[in-house]
Amino acid sequence: MRIVRLLALAVVACGGAEPAPIAPACPAGSTWNGTDCAAIVDTSCPPGMHFVSARGCVASVAPAPPPAPPPPPPEVDTTPHVERTVWIQRMIAQLPPRICAVAYFQQCFVATNAECQTAVTALTRSCLNDHEKRMPRFFDSESGSEEGKKIGECVGAAYEAQMRGSGHFVDNAACNDPSRW
Repeated sequence: MRIVRLLALAVVACGGAEPAPIAPACPAGSTWNGTDCAAIVDTSCPPGMHFVSARGCVASVAPAPPPAPPPPPPEVDTTPHVERTVWIQRMIAQLPPRICAVAYFQQCFVATNAECQTAVTALTRSCLNDHEKRMPRFFDSESGSEEGKKIGECVGAAYEAQMRGSGHFVDNAACNDPSRW
């Protein structure tokens, strides 16, 4: 190697350009890095890994998955719910005209429609008052129907007892036959 350098210096001294430096031959598996022979490092890595200097192949961190979508909203109960006090007010308004329109009450009791409605309104209030503590706080169509039937039966029985007791019952075969009503 010294000879090559001396020849290069001689050429420069004679007025020639300095030749390009000649890289020394390195053993297999190494390469000249400008100052030394250095090992050739294979930086290729299998899928899912990447090369990190001084460490080698390391697992690539997958990007974080997107956040899970929020859960669907709970199914909305579309059944109308009516608060007890509202349901009671509706019963007071709707039950008397319905009961007084039933053929049995019209044909078997002597009373005008106004007298029937006045009496049935008072009896509706009384039956509601007696049953209120056992009623649900809110009504859906099923509980409203169940409770309405109970109140209707209470009012109907009370009206019949009141009218029979006051002598306003029409005593005939049709009115005495419960299977007809």
